[in-house]
Amino acid sequence: MKKSLILVTAAFASMQTLSAGLLQLDNITGMFTDGPLTGTSIEGFIEVEDNGLITGTADTTPLTMGDGVIVDLGFEFSTPDLVFFDLFDDLDPFITFSNGQITGIDYFGSNLDGEFLDVTYDAFQPDLASGIAIQFEDALGNVSTGVLDLPVNVPEPSTYALIAGVSALVVLRMRRRAKA
Repeated sequence: MKKSLILVTAAFASMQTLSAGLLQLDNITGMFTDGPLTGTSIEGFIEVEDNGLITGTADTTPLTMGDGVIVDLGFEFSTPDLVFFDLFDDLDPFITFSNGQITGIDYFGSNLDGEFLDVTYDAFQPDLASGIAIQFEDALGNVSTGVLDLPVNVPEPSTYALIAGVSALVVLRMRRRAKA
């Protein structure tokens, strides 16, 4: 019985260390649906170091040690000239995550050409259309709005390792009971 408790305790301890990782959304895609850029595609990516939290917030200057940190972030779209915004165009992007998935984004960036990009995403809104908003204002004040399609995160490799490890412990325990 003592050995079982030790194994279970070790499994839970390793769960905490394995849960720290990178939440990553590559290939965020979208399209402008209104304004001068109507029909123009949008691409982007977000990487968040979750600092071991399952649920939390992340930004470039975390308020507490438990917050995650936005490692990298960028959006681009092709017009006659490529327009690109990255993490360093924005002083303080803010992202929320829950159960290893990014559930909210608040990003406002500006570039050297005097253009602005505002992206907000709330996964808890009733539908996708009301949950995601992207707005771009060019240097002349022309505004284009659009939508983003954020892919669902897949579990991190460490999550698969954790599941495999716990499963192996359960099988081992069942075999020992069967022999006894």
